[in-house]
Order: sequence, then C-alpha cells, then structure tokens
Amino acid sequence: MKKVVLLSLVATSLFLFSCSRSKEDIVRRNVEAVLVPSMNNPRSYEFVSIELIDALSNLRILDHRIVIYNLQKELETVLINTNKLDLEYLGLRRSLRHLRHVRFDRFDAEEYEKLRKDVYIRESKVERYERVVYALTGLKRKYSEHLSQSVSYTFRFVYRGQNAMGATVLNSIYVQTDTSPEFGLLNLAERSGELLFSAAFMTPVLANGYAEILARYPEIN
Repeated sequence: MKKVVLLSLVATSLFLFSCSRSKEDIVRRNVEAVLVPSMNNPRSYEFVSIELIDALSNLRILDHRIVIYNLQKELETVLINTNKLDLEYLGLRRSLRHLRHVRFDRFDAEEYEKLRKDVYIRESKVERYERVVYALTGLKRKYSEHLSQSVSYTFRFVYRGQNAMGATVLNSIYVQTDTSPEFGLLNLAERSGELLFSAAFMTPVLANGYAEILARYPEIN
C-alpha cells in the first residue's frame, strides 16, 4: 500500500512539474534540440533569452490572403490597362496606314491579336480573384467565432555561439511554433519578414473552408 501511495505521489509531482513549465521553457528545449547540433561549435552555445513577441490568429491569416489576392487583382488590372493602351496604339497605327493606303503588316496584326487574347485572359483572372476574395469574406462571416483564436506563436530567441571564424557572436532568430502543449516548431527565421502565414495553420474548419474555395479556382495559389 505504501508503495502505491509513493508511486502516486511521484507521478503527481512529475505531472505538476511538467505543468509548471512555461511555454518559453518548452520552446527553448525544442529550439536547442534543432539549433545546437547545427552550430559550427555546439559546445560554444550559450542561451541568452527567449521572449514571446506575437500570436498569429485565424483572422490575420485570412486577411493576409485577402490582401495578397487583392494585390494580384490590381496587378492584373494594371497589365490589362497597359495592353489596352498598346491595342489602342496599334489600332490608331492601322487606321493611319489605311488612310495612307499602306498595308497593316503581319507583325502588327499578330501582335494585336496576341494582346487582345491576353486582355481577355487577364480579365478572367481579375474576375476569379474577386470571387475568391468575396468567398473568403463570407468564410470570415460564417466562422466569426473562430477568427480571434491564436494558431501560432512567435518568439525571439537570442543566443551566443562561435561562428566559422571562431569568434563568439550574439545571434537572434525568430521562432514560430504551433499552439499545442508541445509548442511544435513551425519555422525558424533570421528576420521577422520570413515568418509564415500559411493557411494550413488555421483551425481545421477554416483551413478546410479555404481549401474548398481554392479547389474551385485551381489556377489561383
């Protein structure tokens, strides 16, 4: 009986110890397992600090995708307008040649047809981008209760270690993790601009909804 009680106390103590570990402690352990073996001199590793600096939500990921599709739509619109100007130029040149009784050469005719087809293709793309943005906006409304949920954390991790020249230098990296109790590593980046906004990070109901929308428009990524 005493052995059972003792084992129970030990198990309880271990459980409480693991629960008391902060997310920073867990992330530090995960980072060191990947980082230290890859250093020029693993023995020179020295931990300095770790700090939680950001939490990525479903809303930010969806808004990020919407911004991207709107920018792509604007880019296509600019190219359409440029091509239309070229078409207008070729049309005016053709009219001038006609008035001068000069044939519209084959090169100009082929270029005109090429531009006309390109405008049609790009206008179709613009329409598809608009539909995707509209659908994503609808997805936000439908699952609004999930939008504020955090789906990844970002930490600033600072450490010292020897570089290839043997000098000890201070290094800083950005660590992106999931939100599970294990804080699994998603990305290690030297700059904050390299952090990921992957739709795969989202809550399953939103990730699936996003995938279904894109499945209707496979040419859009």
